[in-house]
Amino acid sequence: MKIKFTWLGLLLIPAWLPAQNWSLDDCIREALTTKEALLSAQLDIASAEQGKKGSYSSVMPSFRLSGGWQESRFPERAFALDPITGEPIIGSGTSKVSSVTSISSGFSGSGTLYDGGRWWNTIAQASNNIVIARQRTRQTRINVIRDVENAFFSQLKAERLLEVAQKNLELSTRQVELVQQQFDLGSVKKTDLLKAEVRKGQARMDLLNREVALRSAQRNLLNAMGHAPSDPPFQLKEDDAPLKPIPDPAAAKTILEQSNPALLAVKSTVEDANLSLNLIKGARLPSLNYQLSYGASSDALSSLGKAYQDKWSLNAGLSLSFPLFSGFDLSTKTQQARINVTKKVLEEASTRKDLLVQLSAAMDGLKAYHDIIPITRDVLRSAEEDLNLVEKRYALGSATILEVLDAQVSVVKARSDVITTLYDARIQEARVDALLGVLDKSITNN
Repeated sequence: MKIKFTWLGLLLIPAWLPAQNWSLDDCIREALTTKEALLSAQLDIASAEQGKKGSYSSVMPSFRLSGGWQESRFPERAFALDPITGEPIIGSGTSKVSSVTSISSGFSGSGTLYDGGRWWNTIAQASNNIVIARQRTRQTRINVIRDVENAFFSQLKAERLLEVAQKNLELSTRQVELVQQQFDLGSVKKTDLLKAEVRKGQARMDLLNREVALRSAQRNLLNAMGHAPSDPPFQLKEDDAPLKPIPDPAAAKTILEQSNPALLAVKSTVEDANLSLNLIKGARLPSLNYQLSYGASSDALSSLGKAYQDKWSLNAGLSLSFPLFSGFDLSTKTQQARINVTKKVLEEASTRKDLLVQLSAAMDGLKAYHDIIPITRDVLRSAEEDLNLVEKRYALGSATILEVLDAQVSVVKARSDVITTLYDARIQEARVDALLGVLDKSITNN
């Protein structure tokens, strides 16, 4: 089934725009490359990955290279050289000095051997933050796809309903012309002509409303794809894919638990709260740190190298610390962290219940559409057959114009119901897949 692009759409598209029929997949891919919300969410992943890299600093040693220069000036004093270090001793000896210069450099390192498991929990928390960022990005991606499908099928529905309105106006116009001829011949009453003209006026109003609805649907699709509403609208290709089977409720619940990114993100926030609690508990445990330094000093830069051979110094040490009392700070933070864990667990349970309720309602709606679609098609066939019989009876003079107009209204409504129900079912199908968390599966690798 192909969509005929209406004269309204042709008027809205500039002559320089190349003709292209956009499929649903085309529109989704375009949105995934241009939608700002998704691009922003992807930056959150990059930020979380940098946080993971930074978390390793708690277990990696820290190295520092230092250097210094110092000069002291004073009234001339006697000095002697220390026989061991070679440094001047002011106030003794026979030599005179009025300044002392000291140049030093060194290399030092320090790190943590044990800190109560805080370094491990810090790394685990950073890894968990990446999981949360990825799930939230998936949710944003699914929302973008769902919005595009909604807008895509809404525009197709608006185009099809506009075609129905155009055909209805054409039919009403011909009906007025026919009744006018019969009225001129005196075979029908004035009231018949007036009824036909009223029907034509209603058809014109319906066409205008459908045109407005189409322009609105086109703008919504442009926005869903990340384009400006003032951009030229897209010509769409009809999606002929049949409706998918409705998933079994029990299987759907399992899929939601395993795939819905909103629920998975909330589950990860529970893990994040537990890791935060472990970090605070680790602050109550002893910590073991080490440090190492090597350096030398001299009274001149030229002799600094020799000082590293003769007058160097090497220092190494271990330090063990154990918190005894922190003014209730640790106990308060521990209680707050436990409360936060409970809060996150409750949020997870609430999110799960909300999603299951939404899924149940969405699946009920989809099932209703599956049942209604064949009914609307049967109604349309009956309405078209009834209109055909009424028109034949009217031509023979055994039916009134009112019966004809009523039959025409029934056909128009039946056609509109078929179109509306079909596209609303596709929109509802996207909502179900979005809640299940599988809407992005088919385009993950695109």
